[in-house]
Amino acid sequence: MQRDEYAGPLALRAMQSLAVRAFPATGYRHAGDLAWNWCLALDRAEHCPTAVWSDGGRAVAWGWLELPDGLMLQVDPERPELVRDVLDWAEATAGTAGSGPLSVEVADTERAVIEALELREYVRETGGPGGAPATGPYMTCLGRPLTGGLQGSPPSAMPGCVRPGRTVPSSTSSSPPPAATSWPTARAGTTR
Repeated sequence: MQRDEYAGPLALRAMQSLAVRAFPATGYRHAGDLAWNWCLALDRAEHCPTAVWSDGGRAVAWGWLELPDGLMLQVDPERPELVRDVLDWAEATAGTAGSGPLSVEVADTERAVIEALELREYVRETGGPGGAPATGPYMTCLGRPLTGGLQGSPPSAMPGCVRPGRTVPSSTSSSPPPAATSWPTARAGTTR
């Protein structure tokens, strides 16, 4: 097993190769999503450290931080034990960048990731109706909701992108909420 670290998503092709293999099982982290995020990170490489775990030249896990507090990750469904390694790297790397909670985007289909987060006492972010998990439009960084006219889209194909402290615009759509959630945790010395 080998871990390579980068300033920015320089190993995009390796990350995409895992995304292509994992997407049918998880419905999350499509190769095109990574290309889109890569474009957004071009001028911010120092704020987007990445690490890729490979075994025999094949990418089996990756983590991508959006400093100071955001994490995207993907682990080969056949190698769930690597979730711990990715989280160890991310927590250590983000720990040098700030003291706030780390927010992890995860789809409901990523059971191994959810279980590892829960073991580390991460909590599902609330804020939805009746204290339900927070959900929102796929692109919360835009100034307007994009959920209108999307009825009938499968929830697992529309992961959330909710980050602590951001206001998610209300939607008038009756479509189901996305299936992904943010999982922040409190670091030592902080409360949530």
